[in-house]
Amino acid sequence: MKRSRWTEVLVLWGAGLVILLASDVLAGFGGWAAENAGALPAAFFLLAPVAWLRRRDQDPADAGIHGRRPLVALAWAAGVALAVFPPYVVGYEAWSRWVAGERFRVPEHPLAYYESAVRGRPATWSTVPAVHVWMDGEWLHAVNTGPVATPLTIQGCGCPAVALSLGPDGRLWSSARTGSCPAGGPITATVGRGRGVACPSSAADRLILQAEGDAPWRLGAAAGPRPAGPLILDRSPWWLVEVLLIHLVVVALPEEVFYRGFVQARLAPLFRRRIRVLGASLGPHVVVASALFALSHLVTIPHPYRLAVFFPGLLFGWLRERTGGVLAPAVLHAASNVLLEFLVRFHGAGTTSY
Repeated sequence: MKRSRWTEVLVLWGAGLVILLASDVLAGFGGWAAENAGALPAAFFLLAPVAWLRRRDQDPADAGIHGRRPLVALAWAAGVALAVFPPYVVGYEAWSRWVAGERFRVPEHPLAYYESAVRGRPATWSTVPAVHVWMDGEWLHAVNTGPVATPLTIQGCGCPAVALSLGPDGRLWSSARTGSCPAGGPITATVGRGRGVACPSSAADRLILQAEGDAPWRLGAAAGPRPAGPLILDRSPWWLVEVLLIHLVVVALPEEVFYRGFVQARLAPLFRRRIRVLGASLGPHVVVASALFALSHLVTIPHPYRLAVFFPGLLFGWLRERTGGVLAPAVLHAASNVLLEFLVRFHGAGTTSY
């Protein structure tokens, strides 16, 4: 009995790691594959536990995988957020000021941002001639990977404009201010192979980029293709709705179904020892589920700081036990991710990033 439960948990967990790795490989191809790579692990973590439990003639609702009493779940998630988020924000601000050297700055358009396709540094650089464009906080970046030097014009950015250079190892370096950056006018620069420009866009409602020649554009972390010609990027308040939906449907809900629903529920009968914490009966199964949850984050970014998600994992596990379902921890999980997105963006809103 014990061995079979451990086996099924570890088999599905291992399969999930393989799916995460496959998704990361797909993202490296750029374009459509990168834009949709996240759907693969989301579908697995959401559907595999349900299929496994039903195959064993068990009701997924018994593992907390249900949508019962949604208002109660929302209330619990909101209450925990009100208790946890303020000290987290204070701690993040302290770390950002004293370690990273950045302080909190509210951009001029705090609730409007650019489309998701342009957000995030490219995960891979195009092997065909292209100009990569992406947003990092409130900074616009454009890097030419084509063999021909390209005159580039950017309307909407502020000053200073900073020169970028792409190293052979894929690392990006910044250097002195570059090109023409007249107050209130367009920024112009000629960028050769592996060269680019960055500029602050915090005051802009619209960015217009033009590159001479036939080089197409590649946008954001996924390096999604856009045809040659003027590239127009508009701010939209819908980005917040998009971010909420992505973190809830694609990230938080699948992960909570798998880790707090399947893993935590399947391991619970194997541990008799319990302690009572704020109305919830907790045991080692909560710790193990959180540990597996944290270890899975090393697949895409193998850095020790990724293991820090172990601690919010414990909070999600407590909320699962307290409410009897995965909906409340999924909502809190999504809200936590959105809060972090805001904090990262608001600490990159100034004009001193370079």
